[in-house]
Amino acid sequence: MSNSPEITDDCVAIAFYGIVSDSASLASLYSDVIEWFNLVGCPPDKLAVKAPGFSGNPVGLARSHSRLCKRGFSEIKSLYVAALLPDAEIPVVDWWATVSIRLDYKPSFVLEARSSVTTLDDDRLKRLVESCVSLLNPVYGIGYHREHDKGPGFYAISLNYVTMDNLTGDDDAEAISRWGDVGMANEVYREGILRDVYPYNYLTEPQLGRRVGKQTLKEWISSADSRGTLSEINDRMSLWQIKSEQIEPVRRTLSDAGIIFDWKTYLEE
Repeated sequence: MSNSPEITDDCVAIAFYGIVSDSASLASLYSDVIEWFNLVGCPPDKLAVKAPGFSGNPVGLARSHSRLCKRGFSEIKSLYVAALLPDAEIPVVDWWATVSIRLDYKPSFVLEARSSVTTLDDDRLKRLVESCVSLLNPVYGIGYHREHDKGPGFYAISLNYVTMDNLTGDDDAEAISRWGDVGMANEVYREGILRDVYPYNYLTEPQLGRRVGKQTLKEWISSADSRGTLSEINDRMSLWQIKSEQIEPVRRTLSDAGIIFDWKTYLEE
């Protein structure tokens, strides 16, 4: 990466859940992902493809990109694209930015990047998000900040990030893992359940139609400035943005309304 910025510990991440894609849509999104890396000044150098004829392991992008484009995008189970730091030793750790698309078990799209590379309100990232929403038809999504040493991308897919400096993982380790083995496995977002309240929340009708007292969530958000703002991305999905200082009281209300994911409830069932 030329004129490299600071290697910030603060990172941004976006995750979409319940995605679906055909080969033509996946090919188009892959092209948009590669373009986004180049636009933010992080030309990708690693690509992993899980599909017939590919190992699924990260290899040099120059070596595998042409093979993938020539082969086509049918029967693809997952893709992983990364721009690595200089002298990177571990691709899943030593990165400027990564994008992973998983289409088999627990379908998801996850982007993570150093905050020196992009921000949640960066227009270039917004355009990629619009592409994801159009081409993957996600049911639900989240956008957030997370420190690199807490694994922003791992958090998205509900894996606790444990390092030699942090052998116990995150303080909310069980809640993180339960989103994966209970929430994602049961696709609770299709019932309108939110994982939590984040600075960016990508919502569709199952979530927007949930009741908060006598109002739908959509009506409830729109009825007070203290609850953030809603804007349409397309005719299926809206973006709910909320300031950090507004999140806690909103979280309490939505938890009381049964909209925030509570894994204990699902285990009792």
